[in-house]
Amino acid sequence: MGAIRAAEQNLTVVTDRAIVIPGHGPIGNKAGLVEFRDMLVAIRGNVAKLKKQGKSLTDTIAAKPTSATTPNGVNS
Repeated sequence: MGAIRAAEQNLTVVTDRAIVIPGHGPIGNKAGLVEFRDMLVAIRGNVAKLKKQGKSLTDTIAAKPTSATTPNGVNS
C-alpha cells in the first residue's frame, strides 16, 4: 500500500478528536493527517508533471518538486 492510500485509509477511521501518533515527527490530529495526505498528493502531481515533460531523475531532483509543499512551510 502506498503512502497516499494509507493516509486516505487512515482518514476514514480517524475522528476529529483523535490523537495521531506518527512513526516519526510530532503528535498530530486529523487536520494534520489531511495536510500530510494533501502534501503527498501535491508532490506526486509535481513529479508526474516533470515525468510527462521527459525530465530525467537528475533534472527532477534538481527541480525540487517537494519544496513548495512541505508541511508547515518547512523545506527539506
